[in-house]
Amino acid sequence: MRFVYDYDNLLRSHADVSRLVTVDYAAQGFGEMSGEEPSTVLVDGFAAATWRIVKRRGTATLTVRPFRKLTGAEEAEVGAEGAALLAFAAAGAKAHEIVFAPPQPG
Repeated sequence: MRFVYDYDNLLRSHADVSRLVTVDYAAQGFGEMSGEEPSTVLVDGFAAATWRIVKRRGTATLTVRPFRKLTGAEEAEVGAEGAALLAFAAAGAKAHEIVFAPPQPG
């Protein structure tokens, strides 16, 4: 599991990103053609979800929106990596929470 920030060089610097980008990712309309490259979660080396942190009233919420239903093990790993991300990116927040949104239809 890896959380990749929006417009990260990993997704922008290669002529062929097919080893990272799945059909599910492309179906969302992301990528070079659209100009939109959201923060992405890699699962087993492939783009599997988007993520976003919102800070409100002392709480930092990480929302993960998968492109497909994640397995229980994948969700647990994303949650663990997400908790580490929140500890770093929102260290000053009084509380941290992780929300898994329903999968995005393609």
